[in-house]
Amino acid sequence: MVFQAGLATRRHMRFIYSRKFSTCFHPSKQRQRIQSGLRILLTMALGFSLASCQTIIFASNPAAETRGFLESIQNQDTQSLKELVRTRSRKLQTFVMTLENLRQSDSPAARAIVRKLNSLKIDECFAGPETGICYLNDGSQVILVRDGLGWQIDLDKSALLQDHSRISQILEQSTWTPREVTIRFSRALLQKDVKEAQSLSTEDTAKIVPLLVERIAEKFPDPSDEEMAEVEAELQTMKCEIYLQQASCAPEKSSKFLPLVQIDGVWRVELRKGPNQQEIR
Repeated sequence: MVFQAGLATRRHMRFIYSRKFSTCFHPSKQRQRIQSGLRILLTMALGFSLASCQTIIFASNPAAETRGFLESIQNQDTQSLKELVRTRSRKLQTFVMTLENLRQSDSPAARAIVRKLNSLKIDECFAGPETGICYLNDGSQVILVRDGLGWQIDLDKSALLQDHSRISQILEQSTWTPREVTIRFSRALLQKDVKEAQSLSTEDTAKIVPLLVERIAEKFPDPSDEEMAEVEAELQTMKCEIYLQQASCAPEKSSKFLPLVQIDGVWRVELRKGPNQQEIR
């Protein structure tokens, strides 16, 4: 009995060790587990790769929506514009109002703005998981956000035409006479308002406006109310001589005239450099 029990026990142990050995250490089964693990890793890696490609490469291109957005601007189609823009922000309201004013105006300034708008084209577009960006040929950007399978324009984050509010300003300035422009320019210099003075100047003159403001500030560091009132009274005597697209303006008792030039229907101050190209007349 003892012999049989011992024999049975030895057989049982051999079975157990043989089972463990074949399960845990058998080379062919270990190779199968490794291969199975590799297949899982490869499947996961491939899935991640495909997901990445789907996000970056196979995403819908925002160029179509941007092109429609530009066409709505160029046609002054405010209804289509509203449908393409993501939110009804104040910036959208201002932009719509600007386009409506542009559509109703037939001034040289309005025609010049329309030509600029019509020249806008897409240079290139990029699409991310949730955001897209299109660069235009004037250096401005159109930002888009994903909307289902398509895109919508994020006007608040876009820098269209660098500053679209400039369009409204130009339309308003186109109604000003040389006299009005000269008075406004003079006030801006006295009030140290560089931005306002630059908006009334030609591109070359705008570059030196900060120097002019600095020079005037040195001569009149803190003008009194009486002095400002005297200057204002003198500005009201401003008279101009206009010949075609050029003008010269000066107060009644002054012999120094401020030259202006009309560009696309808008009068601009144009300060000419002296012979040495350093001093301003």
